[in-house]
Amino acid sequence: MRFRLAAKAMRYWRSGAAFRRRFGLFSGTRIFWAYANAKYRLKAGTLVRVRIPEWHRTIVLRAQSSDPTVFVQLIINRELDLDIVPPPRRIIDGGANIGLASLTFARRWPAATIVAIELERE
Repeated sequence: MRFRLAAKAMRYWRSGAAFRRRFGLFSGTRIFWAYANAKYRLKAGTLVRVRIPEWHRTIVLRAQSSDPTVFVQLIINRELDLDIVPPPRRIIDGGANIGLASLTFARRWPAATIVAIELERE
């Protein structure tokens, strides 16, 4: 029984490594647990607040939705950290979901006008 618990704890520790590398030990662990709860544990529709230290902002993720996956893609893996020269003046975020891509673009190019479109009401 103890071995099972220790093995499970190690799996959780390893799966949170990217979060700790990105945000440091304490913030990374806290953000990972919020992500893991939203992704796997909480019932659908439950809102999970995640504070992003460098953004000085709190993001809300819906549990059991695509939000936690999008969060990892954009915030942890930084898939939208693009080098565009010259900087864009207008950005259209078609399929804005919860607006994480729009926030990422706004941080990267603060002078750009961003139009976010999302057809789903949630």
